[in-house]
Amino acid sequence: MHDTLRTNIKNKIQQNKTSVSELERRAGLKPSTLQNIVLGRSKNPGLETIMSLAKELGCTIDELISPSVDSQFKKAKTDLPMKIIWNETLFISIVSYIAEFLTQHSFSLIEINEVLECIKEIYTYSLKAQSETMDSKFAEWIVERKFLGK
Repeated sequence: MHDTLRTNIKNKIQQNKTSVSELERRAGLKPSTLQNIVLGRSKNPGLETIMSLAKELGCTIDELISPSVDSQFKKAKTDLPMKIIWNETLFISIVSYIAEFLTQHSFSLIEINEVLECIKEIYTYSLKAQSETMDSKFAEWIVERKFLGK
């Protein structure tokens, strides 16, 4: 896994046009933590480190730890619009759930991309599970992780 993580982090750093030290700083990591991962010195970084990196790189943890067939193919594929099955009821229930969560926790200033990423993750998870309804446990886990840092 560490080679995959290393490769995916390097690719994301290039895509985001940032540096290792800048990403370390933004993610709140100790100096050299990310450098050690990228250089292969750190074989098993902690979950909190990976979560912080994913958040700062604007991706999911899965995108950092999952092997890709070919990084160029994957980049080209992500540039294309994602085709999904449209389920209006499912979509509306997810948007309503997230809106209610944000209101209950008195969020007034949030990144729209974080909200959209939550919607996308919950929606695609539900479709993969071949469910017509939102998995409330999964939705709760996603929004708490994204907005409360749990």
